[in-house]
Amino acid sequence: MQLGENHRRLVSFAAAAALGSVIAFIGACGGAPPAETPTIDNTKKKEPVAEAPAPASSVDPKVVADANVDGLLASLEGSPSDPPPATPSTPPPTVPRGSPATVAPSSWRPGTFMTKALDDLSAQTVAVQRLAEEKSMTVGFDGTAATFMGAYMYPGKPVKFSRTFDKGVMYVFVSGSSRASGINISVRDMSGRQVAGGTKGTVVFVPPTAGAYNVYTEVGAGSPSSFVTLGVMRSGGLSIPVSRIQESVYGAVKKAAQLSDGVVKRKIGGGLVFHDETDWALYGTVLDKGEAIRFGGLDLKKKHVLLGSGDSASTDINLQLLDPSGRPVSSDMDPDPVAVLGFNSPSPGPYTLRVQCAGATGKSLVTAIVLTVD
Repeated sequence: MQLGENHRRLVSFAAAAALGSVIAFIGACGGAPPAETPTIDNTKKKEPVAEAPAPASSVDPKVVADANVDGLLASLEGSPSDPPPATPSTPPPTVPRGSPATVAPSSWRPGTFMTKALDDLSAQTVAVQRLAEEKSMTVGFDGTAATFMGAYMYPGKPVKFSRTFDKGVMYVFVSGSSRASGINISVRDMSGRQVAGGTKGTVVFVPPTAGAYNVYTEVGAGSPSSFVTLGVMRSGGLSIPVSRIQESVYGAVKKAAQLSDGVVKRKIGGGLVFHDETDWALYGTVLDKGEAIRFGGLDLKKKHVLLGSGDSASTDINLQLLDPSGRPVSSDMDPDPVAVLGFNSPSPGPYTLRVQCAGATGKSLVTAIVLTVD
């Protein structure tokens, strides 16, 4: 996802044409709104959690990692009523973060779609930031809830998320895709009235009142189906280098490719694919050490694999899947930088995914991916 200077210029020219309305809006603002205390989304609220010290271990990390992958695949082979497979007797090790993956494997096709859409999102966010700088403004990623999301989308099937926004703060929704010819974004209040929207893949929204809004994203009519990423930016905001996004996402993509291959070899299914085309399959958020966030409303009907990974600042990511009553039904709380859990769903849910940055050297960009056995 590194951008050469010529490519940066081409992106800037293309974005300037596509984002003309954004430039006009920013110019009309006459500068950045005053800074306000961010409101954390009430339904996906970040929760500070005390960190438990990781036990020391001299166990070979690769042995435990292989055992965990094998156990996860075994959990997907039976029916939801079958007892869970025996837990490996080998204790989990403390795994250092080391060097995160910087190249996504090309063998798993869904991963190539996702990384291409993230490449596009990165290019568009760089363009938006440069356009804002020309107006003496600073625009960065929103760090109060989900920073970016992604889903595989089809024309006529919008994907929605709901969260709270601050009154008078300028938000910019920026999209990227693997091959879509157009992306529509619509912001609606809770009565269903559209308060902002556009068909160029980038929309500016200044909430007239603080509160919850629904944001709908879909590929345009006549466009091929595509993996689409949506970034949430705001005045001020966080600067996240492209390399940090790579580090955060590619670790989970690499593990997903390994698991997808195992699903095929063990004849569990045809591999791993993105979760439901009407629901988000990718979440990215910024977390401090010990902090957690919840993503709710997951409709899980089949056999699923969920993964979590972080950038170079993270050392331990935990995942928990909660049923409608809040009870954990699947967890990976082992001290390692890539969390993986399998879930053979007995009922649709809805379920909530809890993602925790249990160990880190500083703020970390953490990614969660929701997959389904094809």
